[in-house]
Amino acid sequence: MRVEYGVEVAGRVGHDTGVMLLVPADPLRPRRPDEHFRAEAVAAGDAGLDVAVVDHDALTMPGRADQAVELVPAGGEAVYRGWMLRSEQYAAFAEALARRGVTLRTSPEQYQRAHELPGWYAALAAHPHVDVDQERPARRLRSGTRRVEHRSGRPA
Repeated sequence: MRVEYGVEVAGRVGHDTGVMLLVPADPLRPRRPDEHFRAEAVAAGDAGLDVAVVDHDALTMPGRADQAVELVPAGGEAVYRGWMLRSEQYAAFAEALARRGVTLRTSPEQYQRAHELPGWYAALAAHPHVDVDQERPARRLRSGTRRVEHRSGRPA
């Protein structure tokens, strides 16, 4: 097992909390956490969580999810803290981890519901402080007096 930046990567560390933090690997140094997530990886390790890296680039390519998780130790529960994935990529990620006996705490269904408009639109519309234009629900949302607009200035 190797310690890099205060985090043991590609192995288990901490106080066996049963939860593993998965972060993207540095593309040039695949056994190290990506610099954008390194501080969180260090903090998680200091808090007693297990930390492992995944190959984000491989996760975004069809059929390479198993390769993406080959440095993740087998067994246990995990939380992914990394770059956004499309829902089908996250589902393939979850399946590859499951083959290693690892379960993501956020299921593919929960991930899709939270990250894609059809999944969270109804919850947003039901919020008491958000006024949703029911005539054009996918185009115009208003919060108070501000409208959410596209960069061009037209309603999103």
